Amino acid sequence: MRVKYNDEALELIDEFVEVGYKSEKVKVLSKTNENITIGGYNNTKKVVLIVSMPYVEGVEIQIKKLDTYLQNIVVEIDCFLVMSEEKVFDMTLSKLIPVCDKYKEFGTMYGTLITSGTLENQLCKALFIIGKDGAIYYESTLQNLSDEFDLERLSIELNRAFGSYTGKGCH
Repeated sequence: MRVKYNDEALELIDEFVEVGYKSEKVKVLSKTNENITIGGYNNTKKVVLIVSMPYVEGVEIQIKKLDTYLQNIVVEIDCFLVMSEEKVFDMTLSKLIPVCDKYKEFGTMYGTLITSGTLENQLCKALFIIGKDGAIYYESTLQNLSDEFDLERLSIELNRAFGSYTGKGCH
């Protein structure tokens, strides 16, 4: 798969996740320099939002906008911001939990690792909603890294994820 940034075509790793399949547990580095696991079934039956972003022009403004949007969600949700460098920890965020893909597990397992060009070894702009049952409920990878996420669509998909799994029998 390819994404674009400033007229440059960037290749992504040949791995991808599919909606409906089990999400992978991956190890990332927390702000307190601890290894934590994100993804997979978390036994809390919480919806999880994972957002990856590269360090490109204007990204901090987009992150703040997303963080502000997520503050208005009234249901309990875990929200992670995954970036390839530890300078993600320099940001002050309210809802997004910044983590670093130090071991490249997230980028590799979720197909967001950029493998060519000026942004090689960074993560592309993507978001994943993991349902209460640990499956990938929604995935969106932006084809142009200058674009912003569609927050209206995110709202719709989060609402669907909250209502889709009751924990009893079939969805």
